[in-house]
Amino acid sequence: MEALLKEREARPVQVLEERPVAARRAVTALFFVNGTLLATWVSRIPAIEGLRGLNHATFGLALLVVAAGAIISMPIAGALSARIELDQLLKGKRLSL
Repeated sequence: MEALLKEREARPVQVLEERPVAARRAVTALFFVNGTLLATWVSRIPAIEGLRGLNHATFGLALLVVAAGAIISMPIAGALSARIELDQLLKGKRLSL
């Protein structure tokens, strides 16, 4: 009986010690995938410019507008998600699509 109690007491500590390792591996994998996708996309920029008939300035402006839109919309989305419940927020998202 005492052996079972000792095993139960030791187990949560082991799980807690394994969580940071799993989290670190997950974050590493996400950074690797994100970096791979970004590198693939960046290498295609000349082809995208040629396909759409854009010069460097126009394409750069388009990228700047996308980044500015993200910077403006993220605080708004955070404020909305703090005020509105998740199910209502998702209903609004479905309606916008």
